Amino acid sequence: MTPHAADVGIFQVFLGSFAKWATQMGISTSHCQGRMVAFGCFVELIGEPMSSTQAASPTDAEHPSIVDVSFPLRGKVVPRDHGYLLYAAICRLIPQAHEAKWLSVHPLAGRTADALLLLPPRAFLTLRVPATQIHQILPLAGTVLRIGEHEIGLGPPNIYALRPASNLVARQVVIRLTDVPKKADGTLDKEAMAQSFLRQTQRQLAAMSVRAEISLGAPRQVVVNGRRVLGFTVRLAGLSDRDSLQVQTQGLGGKRTMGCGVFGPSREASMAVPLHRR
Repeated sequence: MTPHAADVGIFQVFLGSFAKWATQMGISTSHCQGRMVAFGCFVELIGEPMSSTQAASPTDAEHPSIVDVSFPLRGKVVPRDHGYLLYAAICRLIPQAHEAKWLSVHPLAGRTADALLLLPPRAFLTLRVPATQIHQILPLAGTVLRIGEHEIGLGPPNIYALRPASNLVARQVVIRLTDVPKKADGTLDKEAMAQSFLRQTQRQLAAMSVRAEISLGAPRQVVVNGRRVLGFTVRLAGLSDRDSLQVQTQGLGGKRTMGCGVFGPSREASMAVPLHRR
């Protein structure tokens, strides 16, 4: 089976990123020949070599190197509002992640119970990064993150190439509004705020030349240094392949290292297949 052209390109970039990490760790990679072991992570590209006539599509060329690095995690519970705490825990182990423009952090999935998030048996921490930066986050494998009063352990990751999907969702998007609408009594006008938020979302998508049907879910908040930041669940429908990858690559709004503005296919989309499987 011939691999997807973009996957081969990402794999080659990954090998270069892995080599940087291995050099930093004093590990020789000269004998690996395309198969590498890092923190128990087995990496192999399956398929016949791509011929010179197999070129990537325009969509592949535009977004060739952004990947999701997904670490299986061990743990039962974390705070429901864990975005800031999770990012802080990552930065304690990976100082270069502090204020990194290349990093986006997917929010953890689970079932809410009051102020807690109950993690499923197969839970993952997924980081969206350029393939050239994979070596920066590999040291997370085999570590334990302390998130508030709770701990999660991380295993060796799988790496996924981004794939276009016509319907995308972000659990929470936060956008700074220049004028926060209030009622006559001084309280927040949530309906007017939702309309203002929708207009700002439309502007950001237009700036990326993205066309989509936008729907807002319930308001959500994230606490950053004790300050509450309000946002909304955002769903996008009717995306072209190009626009879908554009949104997944760039995201919307701010606080993407804290789980905000990170888009992925809706649950109706088919399951992704790892580009590199451990």
